[in-house]
Amino acid sequence: MVRSNLAILRTNAFDASSAAQIEALSRAPQLDVIICADERNSPVDTGRWPKVSLTESSLTALGLHPHPRAGWQCGDYFYYHVFAEMPGYDFYWLVEPDVLIDFPDEEEFFALFDAAPHDYLVAKFGKRGPGWNWHGSMAGSGSNVYGGLFPVSRLSARAIAALHQERAAASSAAGDKRGKRWPNDESFVGTTLAKLGMNCANLNAVSAAPLCTPEGYRRGDPLLLDDLRQRGSRQLYHPVLLRDQYLTKLRRWRQHGGPLKPDQQRVLLQHFGVDMLEAMEAIAIKRPKHC
Repeated sequence: MVRSNLAILRTNAFDASSAAQIEALSRAPQLDVIICADERNSPVDTGRWPKVSLTESSLTALGLHPHPRAGWQCGDYFYYHVFAEMPGYDFYWLVEPDVLIDFPDEEEFFALFDAAPHDYLVAKFGKRGPGWNWHGSMAGSGSNVYGGLFPVSRLSARAIAALHQERAAASSAAGDKRGKRWPNDESFVGTTLAKLGMNCANLNAVSAAPLCTPEGYRRGDPLLLDDLRQRGSRQLYHPVLLRDQYLTKLRRWRQHGGPLKPDQQRVLLQHFGVDMLEAMEAIAIKRPKHC
């Protein structure tokens, strides 16, 4: 049986990275594509690509707590918005603009999942202990806390419906929902679906070779797209940035006291030249002001 799939690009701006990502996703013939844009601060013009908007009024309509950082902290909200308007698919993918699907073509990557029955697929899915930043937000759920790495994930239609019901119930319940007291996407989705007994797994479970590695699929340190392009590694990479974005993020890292790592030094020298490497090494650390 052929299962239907919809890929959602999650974003708050339609820049060069977003445009390239939605174009790449559209090349997979087994996918339909849609952009879900967080427009709470300003409208997002997505050009010729269809769009579902996340706004203050849409959060209210869907019964979701309007957390100030919902666009970053609550990626599951994007699933609910799209599912409410386009409920006819078997599976829904959520992809961020700074993910590189390094396959000869996108069709080959998504074909790996044609027969995968899982309700939830995400990188690094598994139990989390009290040392995890988001453990406390779900510690009172009455079950083990689970997490994952959310830049690429897949949910079944029934999982989205169940999660929305649980998220809306929590939104209307009394309690402190400030900051990290309100669960993020990774803690809420993994813990809730595991508690409900749904079929959850690591993205690597569907492939004989790893799709996600700690070196290439991670939080924090940026990767340069030009340094990864056309490797043909058949892996996912995150966070992958364009040249200007990469330099901006490295400058901020240096200004806050972060040292340049050997691989970052290599990338700067190879792709930007010795002058840029020396300029980055010379950046002064911004010290906090004291009264």
